[in-house]
Amino acid sequence: MPYHTSRGFERASKLGHVPTAENPEIAAKLGLYRQPDDGDDSYSLDPLLTRTDELVGPTEPLVAFAVAIDGSSHEYQEAFDRFPSTRVLYFQVAGVFCDLREMLQQQGPFVSPARIADAVEQDVIPGFLPSSHLEHAVYDDPATAFRAELFSFFAEKQVNDRPLTMILLRVQRQATPEDAAAAARDMIRVRRCPNPDCADAAGEPATDVLVPAIAAADCPVCGTPVWPTDVLRLHEAFNPEGSNLEVLGRALSAIEHLIVAGVALTILDDAPAMLPECAFIVDGPLAKFGETAPLRLGLLGVWRYIARKLLENDLALPVVVGIEKTGYAADHLRALRVRIPNGTLMRLPDSYLTERLKTTSWKETYYGRKFFYVSNVGQELVITVPPLTTDWSPYPSDAQTDRSDSVHYPTLKRTLALLDEIGTQLYDNALIPVALAHSFAAYPLTTSTQVLRLLTEQTLGRST
Repeated sequence: MPYHTSRGFERASKLGHVPTAENPEIAAKLGLYRQPDDGDDSYSLDPLLTRTDELVGPTEPLVAFAVAIDGSSHEYQEAFDRFPSTRVLYFQVAGVFCDLREMLQQQGPFVSPARIADAVEQDVIPGFLPSSHLEHAVYDDPATAFRAELFSFFAEKQVNDRPLTMILLRVQRQATPEDAAAAARDMIRVRRCPNPDCADAAGEPATDVLVPAIAAADCPVCGTPVWPTDVLRLHEAFNPEGSNLEVLGRALSAIEHLIVAGVALTILDDAPAMLPECAFIVDGPLAKFGETAPLRLGLLGVWRYIARKLLENDLALPVVVGIEKTGYAADHLRALRVRIPNGTLMRLPDSYLTERLKTTSWKETYYGRKFFYVSNVGQELVITVPPLTTDWSPYPSDAQTDRSDSVHYPTLKRTLALLDEIGTQLYDNALIPVALAHSFAAYPLTTSTQVLRLLTEQTLGRST
């Protein structure tokens, strides 16, 4: 950040980059590196490629409805001229429900905007979380204020008249046996007291704290309030003195995945015969990263629970898929594109993930299996699909077991057929439901910055 002087802001020398560019030590260090693999032609892809018409699996029923979720986040910093280190976190999550029969069954190669409007229902949930150097009216500790506000969002925001706290509870019922036992009593198990200074007589923190799903409970050791949303462990990464944009991203991702699961559970409760005709599309991989990674167990458990209930009633399975548009895997697929024909699936064995995609954490983060797919019209899609009818992980710890074979994923063929139907040229490799969700959720950069600045300064100014 430049210093402000009587002559204006200080300016960098136009030659300030020269010492770095001409430094032989830096040149030597760069020489130790190379650019990422660009799709090495010597590596045979043929054993990994399968035409969609050769895939095993049902093609019916056709997907008639699509649910897509997307979120947008913004960390407003420098909220006050006198306190430029003050930051505020804003986010919103958009969900769309698309009637694909209304949207796609029309003449010609173009989709009518009017038909899309008639076929889509949407809802937007806005949210706020404190970041660095905001003073709460009740809690002096910034991390405690962050935890309280996160719980408040989960308790107040509803999906089909069900608060997010209850969706979180249902997800925990399908997680580990310990989580399920607690959730059976409408409690959520927080594995460790969120107070970093918590210690009993032996110097150990409280563990396995049981918290009501709809309220806080006091830690039995230190008395710190513990909220059910502490199970997400986002407070562990909260920075009271700096940016929390990464924490906000993980919170938003967890909320998106919970909302998708919550919509599916609602349909299961109210109209289960509708589920086989539904597709649930997540913008991003079916994975949870960082502190929220344990949530993946309950999420996968929920989708398996839904599948089990449907099969018990002789109903087909819904389509569940995550779409990655950016990242190294997407870059890698673009490099391979000339070697993969349209309408072709590429499976990714564990060895390929490790050696070619340089992936090491999929076993602890993903609850769906990653595939590459080049659609019938040439869209390059990185997808993840969950193994709905099994009881094993899509990425087992046993190095001798590879679960990349498409036969393990009974909804895969229907998933690819759907992706061929809902592609759009509006953006590169975009899908209509995801693009619609993004359009409702996204913050316009310039306008939103100004509006959120006014909101922050005027509201906080009134409270002081």
